Amino acid sequence: MNQKKSKSEDCWQLMHKIIFVLQNACVIPKGSCLHRITFAQLRVLDIVCRHHPEGLMLKDITRELNQTAATTSVAIDTLVKNGFVVREQAEHDRRAVAIRLTPEGQRIRDDNAKRLTKRFDEAFALLSEEERKNFHTTLQKIWGTFNNNQKEEA
Repeated sequence: MNQKKSKSEDCWQLMHKIIFVLQNACVIPKGSCLHRITFAQLRVLDIVCRHHPEGLMLKDITRELNQTAATTSVAIDTLVKNGFVVREQAEHDRRAVAIRLTPEGQRIRDDNAKRLTKRFDEAFALLSEEERKNFHTTLQKIWGTFNNNQKEEA
């Protein structure tokens, strides 16, 4: 029996499709070909970029991503291997390790931010100014609900 989807189910399925398109837009130029960077890795670059040049501790990145330290470490290990971030001794605590952006990591983050912004600009061009404002307001409300739920579960 084919049940009719609820609006909520339809929305999260559309969001999955949008996320898939955005993930496929994230690339790293390597020589003459392009290689993918995961959305998780790009999120780490974005978080570290906001705290550039001082860097962040693993626990701070993990908290912002709302995931386990092990999952965050895997993403950071790949970013280190690719030369996008470095692990360095923290200035305030010699025992601590700060994750810092490299110039290449900054470039990859900026290039992907431009690419993703362009994709949104193309989509927003189809909307009126009022529709864009309403869409943004709606996304902020939904994010606020999800973000508050995550804080309560922690």
